[in-house]
Order: sequence, then C-alpha cells, then structure tokens
Amino acid sequence: MRVLMTICLMAIYNLVLAGPIDTMAFKTPEGVCNKMIEFISFDKGEEKDWDEYRNLFLPNAQKMSFRAQPGASLARQARASNIEEFVRNYGPSYPEKGFEEYAIGVEVQEFNGIANVFQSFYCKTPDGSYEARGVNAFQVVYLNDRWWIASSMFVNESDEIKLPDALLFPEYRSNVYDLTNDQKVRNHSEYDQVYEAMEDYVLGLYNTDQSKIQKSIDSNLRKVGYWYDLKNQKENDNLEMTFDQLYELSGEWNKTGSEANENSIRTITIFDISDKIAIGKLNAVWGIDHFQLAKVENQWKIMNVIWEGKG
Repeated sequence: MRVLMTICLMAIYNLVLAGPIDTMAFKTPEGVCNKMIEFISFDKGEEKDWDEYRNLFLPNAQKMSFRAQPGASLARQARASNIEEFVRNYGPSYPEKGFEEYAIGVEVQEFNGIANVFQSFYCKTPDGSYEARGVNAFQVVYLNDRWWIASSMFVNESDEIKLPDALLFPEYRSNVYDLTNDQKVRNHSEYDQVYEAMEDYVLGLYNTDQSKIQKSIDSNLRKVGYWYDLKNQKENDNLEMTFDQLYELSGEWNKTGSEANENSIRTITIFDISDKIAIGKLNAVWGIDHFQLAKVENQWKIMNVIWEGKG
C-alpha cells in the first residue's frame, strides 16, 4: 500500500513538473522561499490547500530543523522529514492557534540554475505563547521554467547567538547602527520624498499606474540593464530604455496581473541623500535596480537607473 501511495505521489509531482507555471513567486529564488513562509502563516482556524505548499518543493525535498542539545543524540538535535511527513505531522498545528512568519532579511547566492537562500525570519503565535527569530536556509533549483525548493532547514537564534546585522534588512538591525550613515539617511528631512519617488517607480510597474512613472521619473532618464537568459544561456547586456519606453512598458507589463501582485517583493534602500541628489537601491521581482535621483523643481526624480535581472 505504501509503495502504491508513493507511486501515486510521484505521478502527481511529475505532472506538475511537466509544464511551466507562470507564477511570480516561482520566478526568483527568494520568491519561492517567501511563498513558503507566506503559506505557513495562518489565521486561527483558517483553512488552506496544502497542495499549494507541496507545489513549492521537489518531490524528494527534505525539511530539517536544528537544536543543539549537548549529550543528546544527533537524531534529536537534527530532525528531518519529507514534505508528506511535515504536512501530516505539523500541518494541523498552524491553524490550531494561528501563526505568523515573515522575512526580516534575505541573502541569495546563485549559479547556473542552483541557489542558496539565507532567509532571516521573525515568527510568533497570536496568543504570545511562541515567538522567535532565526534563519531559514534553502537550496533551490531552476527546472521547467521556475524555481523549486530542493531542501530547507532552519535554526532559531539563542540568547548567546543573535542574528547578525548583516543578515537583516536595515529596519531590523540593532541600535549599533544608530550612529551610522544608515540612520543619518533615515533622519534626513526629505527621506520620505526620496523613498516615495523610488516606490512610485516600482508601483507604477506593478500596478500599471503610468501616473506614478510620470511623477517620479525625469524625462531625460537613462536606464540600462543586464540580464542573463537562463533558458537560452545568453547574456543580454546594455539594454537601454528611455523615459518614453518605460512609460509605455508600465502600461502593459503587468496588465494581466501575472507578473506581480501586492505581495511581490519591493525592498527599497536609500544609501545617501544630500541637498540635490540621492542614491538608492530596489529589490523587485525582476532583480535589482540602482538609482541616481535629483531634486528637480522641488520634486525628487529618478535620473539614472542601472539594473540586473534574475536569470
């Protein structure tokens, strides 16, 4: 009976693997990993289709957790389960009390269709009975036009070992950063205006809102990009785009809603602001953009963009 069930499960996975799935969460390594913690965030009593969770993983994927316990067996310190075991043994506990988990940092290393994702997280139950921070470590692979989780493991921080600032988004870093340039930038009187200009850029594309492009982008924009086409094994360098081309693209790129949604990544970091110029960075579904901005007629505008796409 167990053999028959295994064969059936493998058949289902093979059907899923057979064709590409045009879902934004699957287009980047961090996207599919963010989808995992999004799925296991439950309101109390909420019901979800666990097939959505299974579809994030390769059929032979493994999940592991680590908790150092001197003197205990390795099996107790390193617990492992396959996806079906995880869903069966742990799945019911998430909606029982409710659970929330979200990323507070991410670091990706990628090469030729494989990637390691270090995803720092914060999680808690609504009743306050559990709260933790730690790191989810994923190995992901690019197959059939999308990313899959091949394995995952996590470990919580402890009283002795805390998450380092290098693994955290700026807003979650410790007070040691209060005297750094990061804090000085955040205290700048026009930080919000610079941030808004950068946010208008990404929301203009995500929401097909050309008014935001008109507002935030200078008409003399110079935009150049670098993108590796993984499917065709081809470098696409020095991809230039004018303001008019970007404006036209913003009205069409996500018209069907298949490229981005309200949960899509849009992490904005501002590195420096002076009286008339500013420098910033955006992490979006397509990759990374670096911005140079200028204050033009009392309005912050993006003047230059250089970007690198995900293969």
